Amino acid sequence: MARRLIASLSSAVSGTTQVAVVGAGNDTVAGRHLVLLTEWSGATSAAVSSIVDTRTNTWQSDVNRPQPSGGSIGNCAAVWSCKITTAIVAGDMITVTYSGGANTYHNILLYEYDNFAAASWRDTTATGQNATASTSVASGAATTGGTDEIAVAAVGFGGATAGSTTLASGNGYTDLGVAYATGASVRALGAAEKATTVAGTDVAYSGTLSAAWENVCAVAVYKTTTTAAGGIVGV
Repeated sequence: MARRLIASLSSAVSGTTQVAVVGAGNDTVAGRHLVLLTEWSGATSAAVSSIVDTRTNTWQSDVNRPQPSGGSIGNCAAVWSCKITTAIVAGDMITVTYSGGANTYHNILLYEYDNFAAASWRDTTATGQNATASTSVASGAATTGGTDEIAVAAVGFGGATAGSTTLASGNGYTDLGVAYATGASVRALGAAEKATTVAGTDVAYSGTLSAAWENVCAVAVYKTTTTAAGGIVGV
């Protein structure tokens, strides 16, 4: 398995859409898959309503976690994916549209994977939330339906000084990085993944923040294969 970051965005400009641009040297390969993680400052009914890219690949919504009831800072998180039918190349745009009106803070992390199942690649999902400040982040159970699967977690958190807050994932997850959208306040998106080869494994997410903030997490679990699509791309 190989995975690489091909685009990212952090914005504190209010709007209902955000556009991530694929950077130089990040051309994708047809037959592989893209996984887009996003965090934004939405409401309790907020969601990502659509994703489109320059090459008109077909995207699917895998899991959405709106702001928890009783929360005050609007943390939301979602994970979407697509199979690359037409390769996305440097300079191409991925446009994410959010429901529920204009939101100020947005973070996007877009990864390419080379080993997802060719069809019906999503297995199961889980979400979690803390409507009050906490250093603990956790999802509900997410039990794999087969062998050779990978869980991808989007962790959203934030507050006035959250730009110095770090995330340490547990339960066998590997941290992939944190994106910070900074304005009058800060919102952050952490990404993590966990691979498993045993059917029936609970890949629930758990993590610890270095400071207490309201937080949410959204986990999508994907079926994988032992044969890479188009060769290894490198992490």
